[in-house]
Amino acid sequence: MLVDKLSLVKALVDSLASVEALASVLLDILLLVNSLAVSLTAAEPLVISLTNSLTLVEVLVSWLKFSLTLVDSLANAEASADPLASVESLTDADSDWLALTLTAAFILMKALADSLEEALFS
Repeated sequence: MLVDKLSLVKALVDSLASVEALASVLLDILLLVNSLAVSLTAAEPLVISLTNSLTLVEVLVSWLKFSLTLVDSLANAEASADPLASVESLTDADSDWLALTLTAAFILMKALADSLEEALFS
């Protein structure tokens, strides 16, 4: 009877050791998940800033593409014998739109540079 009680206690101690090992592994997993969550939280502003920067790049490319299309169409329309004809054929509205487009492109480039600088160096 004493041997049975000792074997039962030994089995219980072995089970507790297994439960302790399992609890240790689960604690390590929870610490890893917590560390990952903290890392992701810290990276969130960088991801948001990079997303905003990519959106600015997309808008900038669209503006520049439109601007280049406008310049190309004006050049092709008047590219006959006189190379200055396309420049002279710009209406005030075309000139204003081209100036607005280029100004917006430079403003967007500055905003992009500021956004990238903030994302990378903050």
